[in-house]
Amino acid sequence: MTQATVIPFIQSHWLLHSVIRTRVIHVAGIGEAQLDDLIGEFEKTSNPTVGLLAKSGVVDIRIGAKAETISEADSLIEGYIQKLQAILGDHIVGYDQTTLLDTVITLARQQTFPLVIISEGFNGKIYDLLGGKIPDHLRVTEITNGWQVRPEDDQHPTISLHGRFDQHPAELRMVLHINGKEKETIRKFAGPPENGISWGINTSLDYIRRYLLGVLVD
Repeated sequence: MTQATVIPFIQSHWLLHSVIRTRVIHVAGIGEAQLDDLIGEFEKTSNPTVGLLAKSGVVDIRIGAKAETISEADSLIEGYIQKLQAILGDHIVGYDQTTLLDTVITLARQQTFPLVIISEGFNGKIYDLLGGKIPDHLRVTEITNGWQVRPEDDQHPTISLHGRFDQHPAELRMVLHINGKEKETIRKFAGPPENGISWGINTSLDYIRRYLLGVLVD
């Protein structure tokens, strides 16, 4: 009698035969505090569970679900993902193993229009990440002594990225030069100085991603 009644109850109550599945959503262009305001209600649930991991310029949203089968757990997670997609929109830069850099490279390879990307203050890291991995009509250059838009540059859309990571707070100036006009964005990072350049790289990659998506151009 005990085996027929108590054990099944314990198994069902404690989900002893359950599986746990997880997914990760990578977001950028929004801080952890802002995320808490937007999705705080999801962080209070027990199944699925939602947790945040802030990195330099990127925040990971980890969703975990427990169920009796893989398909049931995946279904729980997918329901949350759809709700978070509706809230976060183009702040989402990738899922699971797909990083922000992966997304930028994929978008770049889909484009046919020319683009010049010029970086300063990154010790060549932007060039190292993108150079040779994107089409030739998207040109990446690292400079060391300042840069001004020249007439020959102005023929194509240009993104210039100017980082100052030897100061606190670190500062990043991002400028889109297009159709003879400039659109400037300045960001500052007051976190640990040793994380400044990582923050600058991720923030710059997100800026490039948004341009490739068409959300930077009015």
